[in-house]
Amino acid sequence: MNNPASPVSPTSRKSIISRVFAHKKLAALGVVVVLGGGYWAYGALTSTSTETKYVLGTVDKGTIVSTVSGSGQIAPSDQVDVKPKASGDVISVPVVQGQAVKAGQAIAYLDSSDAQKAVRDAAANLQSAQLSLQKLQQPATALSLTQAENKLANDQDALAKDYQSSYNDVVSAFLDLPDIMAGMKDITIGTAASHGSQWNIDYYKSNTIGYDQSASTYRDTAYASYTTAVASYEKTLAAYKLTSQSSDKATIENIANQTYQTSQAVGTMLKSMSSFIQFYEDTVKSNGQTPVSTADTSLSSVSGY
Repeated sequence: MNNPASPVSPTSRKSIISRVFAHKKLAALGVVVVLGGGYWAYGALTSTSTETKYVLGTVDKGTIVSTVSGSGQIAPSDQVDVKPKASGDVISVPVVQGQAVKAGQAIAYLDSSDAQKAVRDAAANLQSAQLSLQKLQQPATALSLTQAENKLANDQDALAKDYQSSYNDVVSAFLDLPDIMAGMKDITIGTAASHGSQWNIDYYKSNTIGYDQSASTYRDTAYASYTTAVASYEKTLAAYKLTSQSSDKATIENIANQTYQTSQAVGTMLKSMSSFIQFYEDTVKSNGQTPVSTADTSLSSVSGY
């Protein structure tokens, strides 16, 4: 049978508490000592401070050199562009770089030989014009008047002959134009090639269009040039019938101009029709066919016209 614990007296309890507090104070003191030593060791190991040292020397007299370096562009604070009014080759520069100049001072001389030559030529032309003016202002002499009258008479005679020659050319043209226009009517809108079934130009087209589509262009060009020539011829013929050798100069000039224009239209007609007939013959021959004999006859007639 166990014995119950003996009760602790009040005196013993106070003694135990005093010992516990005494041990706590020693433990706290030990912690403070350890922390302080560690901090001192860490500071000693990581410190970067160096000791200040002084170098002594003898005082000497010398030159202190201070250099500044850098990159970039250097530009003057004041710059003036020289733009002369005249251009040319520079033959002299009477100043040097860095020299101060004043307003109006020459800094370069240009070659002026070309300009001087131009001035001399202008002066010579002026002098020649003045001499011509003086001659015109002088009164005419009997000899000069006679010469001028003779020249005028000769010019008038030559002009009259020119008008006569122009009218003769018109007459000559109308000796040929009626036959040409009649012949071209048969060649263009006649029916010999087709034996009366269609115009010649339509016959040439219908026999070539299957081989070459440009036959339509040839036909239309030939017919257009024919109608233009007919219209011009009929208008000029009507004016020609109202003109005679004794007509005034204006009338003769007008009929001469109209006849010239008609001749151009007839020439275009002849060329277009000749090209069309030749195209017809070449096309049918290249495809194993024989052209109608009317085509050769028409080509010969056009060449004769």
